Amino acid sequence: MAIIRILVVDDEELTGRLVQRILGSTLRIVGGWLPEFAPLADNRQVSMEIEVAHSAREAIDMWDKTLPIVDPVAEPYHLLVTDRDLREGGNGTDIIRHIRHTRGSLTPILFLSGDFCTMEDVEVREIERLVPKAFWLDKPMTPGKLVLVAFAALRPHLEKILHHID
Repeated sequence: MAIIRILVVDDEELTGRLVQRILGSTLRIVGGWLPEFAPLADNRQVSMEIEVAHSAREAIDMWDKTLPIVDPVAEPYHLLVTDRDLREGGNGTDIIRHIRHTRGSLTPILFLSGDFCTMEDVEVREIERLVPKAFWLDKPMTPGKLVLVAFAALRPHLEKILHHID
């Protein structure tokens, strides 16, 4: 059985849980739409673990605790969904900086924010340097848009994961 692991980081507990619930329920639906991803719809072939952290510090601790020991190139999570602005213990960019320097992780990133238009050019350039193919989504967002963007970010990992299912 394959496991798809997603880490959601949002300092607003309700938002974090809502993203967790939407992704957990609707990514399976994608398997029904696209024949090549049909195993997503089957609980016997693919399970999803979606964890929620409420601060950058908590996310970094979860990331480090989950690092695979057996396979040095494996990623602890297949997708990181993070709010850019977190109230305590750093921000989304701090999380990315940490995971990119911890084994040079290539986990896809989906940034959520209600204020992308206020970002400084320096911050945008740093994020683009750390994550050249980052995905961005403005809050508030519709569940459909969240799933589509998350699926786009996950797609390369899903193809690898599903390729290894017996």
